[in-house]
Amino acid sequence: PVITTHALFAHVQRSDVELYQALCAEALFEKSLVSGDEIFRTGKEATAVYFLTHGKTFYDFAYSHDRPTRVCAGRWVSESSLWLAWQHRGNLQVRSPTAEQV
Repeated sequence: PVITTHALFAHVQRSDVELYQALCAEALFEKSLVSGDEIFRTGKEATAVYFLTHGKTFYDFAYSHDRPTRVCAGRWVSESSLWLAWQHRGNLQVRSPTAEQV
């Protein structure tokens, strides 16, 4: 599963199979999105980590004049929501049909 690309979830998978299975069953869901959908936007409360399974998304950091950054399948975004209360500092938008695991 794509969540094991993250070190914490890979560790849980190796060390506590029951906990890993409970996390997958209780806290993980898949959502299909289409081009133009917003996954999150600047200023909104971060409530989840997003693991991208396929498609194209772009992250546009609100406080920068740089071009949006492509986020590829197999990556995750919004990790800070695991550790602390956080508000998004940019927008994540779908550019081609995408699936995410949250």
